[in-house]
Amino acid sequence: MNFNWDVFWQYLLQPSGVYLTGLWLTCLIAVSAMLLGCVLGLAAALLRLSKNPLLHLPVRFYVWLMRGTPLLVQIVFLYTALAAGGIFRFEDIELFGLVVPGNIQAAIIALGLNEGAYMAEIIRAGIGAVDKGQYEAGRS
Repeated sequence: MNFNWDVFWQYLLQPSGVYLTGLWLTCLIAVSAMLLGCVLGLAAALLRLSKNPLLHLPVRFYVWLMRGTPLLVQIVFLYTALAAGGIFRFEDIELFGLVVPGNIQAAIIALGLNEGAYMAEIIRAGIGAVDKGQYEAGRS
């Protein structure tokens, strides 16, 4: 098998519309899921630092569940099991002139929930790493 450099350079320098559409969709899903994950992660980290068990125990379960199950299982469960059970149905919606199909919505939500669990642990660990003296100096 030989590598065809001419075809490689042709597709690299003059990509077709299908490749560009896929690239745009991938970037849209990634940025949307990361924004959702950062917001959820910040809220979950702050709730997890709470001393009230009614606030931090559900967040601990959420982080444990999201970090303990494979991402593909979460995506499939969110899209198929919830829709098949009649709990939630992903319909096509229009945002800012773009039609977002139901499967893309499910992917963004599942990726955002997963990212939120990991981000919650990152933020919680960062806050916990601040020395008590540094924390008191910042408050004063």
